[in-house]
Amino acid sequence: MTEAPLTYAVLLKGPGAWEPVKVAEAYAAVMKVPFQDASQQLRGHWGIVAESLSEAVAKNLAAKLLSAGLDATILPKNLLEDLPEPLLTCKAEWDDASLHLLPKSGERVTLAWTRLALIATTSYREVIRKTVKGQEGPSIAQKAASLGLSMATGLPINIGGKAREVEKVQETTEPIFFLDLCERKPLRRFRIDFGDFNYACLGSRMGYSSVSNFRALVETIAAKAPSAARNQGTTALLDGKPVHALGYDSLKDLDRECRRLLTLASLRDP
Repeated sequence: MTEAPLTYAVLLKGPGAWEPVKVAEAYAAVMKVPFQDASQQLRGHWGIVAESLSEAVAKNLAAKLLSAGLDATILPKNLLEDLPEPLLTCKAEWDDASLHLLPKSGERVTLAWTRLALIATTSYREVIRKTVKGQEGPSIAQKAASLGLSMATGLPINIGGKAREVEKVQETTEPIFFLDLCERKPLRRFRIDFGDFNYACLGSRMGYSSVSNFRALVETIAAKAPSAARNQGTTALLDGKPVHALGYDSLKDLDRECRRLLTLASLRDP
């Protein structure tokens, strides 16, 4: 039986914000596709530019990215980190040596600060739909017309009918935040939903806003685990910048960014 040929992935190594135009130009040139198609294919790549390439094509793409000023590397695709399912975590405590997490399903987990490999934050806008009840009846113009006709004819005339109760769907967009904490090998991943977490661990720093409490939580964890890698979202949040403006569309983007960062960490520290 013939073994399947080894395929390669191309990753960006730099920690900074992506330059989508440069990446798309390099990809379009090497893969011989229109720039617009390349831009669409690369949406949400989060630093993993391509997977399942031949070695020659992967080297060509990495060289093209390097010539555009983007630090890139290639590696066999089977060396890309596979992420375990995140354990949704609702409570935390800490001391100088360790972080103690309480997943919603499972027992309390103690994680030494030195074993924290990645602090990854994301935020994006979610559409919130609510069904509300209200009254709907004649418009102001209809009411005025009804009054005029009634005065002219002496008859009770009601244009537009009577007021009635109706249901309407209202849509709003709100930013939501998530934090993934990844432990070094064996890899474990813990996820915090900013709106479903007990912030009592913040003590005197705890406030009334989930967003400000979430920021304080990330700041505390980052200060206690300075050796842990940080994704773009965490860096932006610590710098006081809007995380949702970075282009995250869903948790899939966070997953892909985490795969890249954890893979690069494994290459540095196998």
